[in-house]
Amino acid sequence: MRLLRHASFLAVGLGHFVVDIMNAQTALLLAVLSVPLGFSYSTIGLIATLYILIGSVSQPLFGWLTDRYGPRWTIAGGVLWMAAFWSGAALAPQAWTVPLLLVAAAGSAAYHPSGAMAAAGAGEPALVFIHGGLADRTFFDGQLKAFAGRYRVIALDLAGHGESGANRTKWGIPEFGADVKAVVEAEKLKRVILFGNSLGGPTAIEAALLLPDRVIGVVGIDTFQSLDYSMTTEVARHLCAC
Repeated sequence: MRLLRHASFLAVGLGHFVVDIMNAQTALLLAVLSVPLGFSYSTIGLIATLYILIGSVSQPLFGWLTDRYGPRWTIAGGVLWMAAFWSGAALAPQAWTVPLLLVAAAGSAAYHPSGAMAAAGAGEPALVFIHGGLADRTFFDGQLKAFAGRYRVIALDLAGHGESGANRTKWGIPEFGADVKAVVEAEKLKRVILFGNSLGGPTAIEAALLLPDRVIGVVGIDTFQSLDYSMTTEVARHLCAC
């Protein structure tokens, strides 16, 4: 019952209810309008099929937009879009009924990926994985697969690793932490748990200090064995040469 006290869950549930009500009434609307529009049963079936196809086929596009820009606009916009065009189909002159109804299907497509994301808690909190030295983001592939169904998961390549560039003049934990901060902000993550392996451990701490209002936890993995350890210049050069 805790979900019933979660405002965002209730909002998503209400939006889903409205969208599904309009989807369910589409066939009824076509049946009511079939007489003045002169539609046969086969025409009604064809229009209903096109409505379903538009709402289904376009969902991956809206899912991509949700991943890129966040679910807020697609959740609210999807419901409002569908309500506006569906009402227009019911009230507009007969020549506009079918085009407006088919356009309304895009609102359902926009709502469902973002609504599912919000209801499932994806991104609340987001899990950000930071690899160790001489590694890259694929180090956490297993964890990404395990958690992706329940959370927003992100793994990044630190500068000089994997596919990240090495065109910088200043290197260090503060710079790595700033890189993680940049990723969190670019992805518009609000509540984050950072996971850091080896070098990723102090990087996660640095990033958490830079994001006090977003990071709610830090998990160190095979790191911080000796908090007073300091790497010598010779060791650092040896590792860089590997």
